[in-house]
Amino acid sequence: PQGLPISRLLWVIDQRREGGLAIFYLDNPFQGASTFTFSFSATSGGANGGIASIYGLAGTVDGVGNTGKSSLTQASAGTVSTSITTSGADSWVFAAVQNSGTNNTAGTPSIVAPLTAGHSGFWGSQWGSLASGTETVPTSGTSLTPTFSTNAGSNIQVAAVEFLAVPEPSSALFGGLGVLALLRRRR
Repeated sequence: PQGLPISRLLWVIDQRREGGLAIFYLDNPFQGASTFTFSFSATSGGANGGIASIYGLAGTVDGVGNTGKSSLTQASAGTVSTSITTSGADSWVFAAVQNSGTNNTAGTPSIVAPLTAGHSGFWGSQWGSLASGTETVPTSGTSLTPTFSTNAGSNIQVAAVEFLAVPEPSSALFGGLGVLALLRRRR
């Protein structure tokens, strides 16, 4: 199907507007093979390039859980991160870093464990770069610090988003039985 609307979840951009990181999602996507086309344009100054990472998820509820984001500058190569606390069991967390606007020295960032590597690359002559990674988290209330290694940069954004797992029918059934048992006990 053509023209399915996607929702922008996060948009992190520096004040100089030299680059940004956005995370979009699509609830109830179609089944089967397909081609994605993602285009963008700038309202002023021209678009310099970009990279997109696309993941297909199954077994998640519509919408998203918690999010985290950071925008920073670092004078030398090192690690950058953001924080997120999961709100559900068996959550799937997607995180990404974007480094741009530093005169062709963005390099290629990489994930730091325990993230599982997704995509990593740069555009132009290293004017900007992106890396993404994922982590599955078994328990609710888990605090994570998705971390990436990247070059120095005046415009670095890190973002993370939680996608919630569909509850297993057996856990919903046991929860319902527990409520019934409590109600019956009160009588």
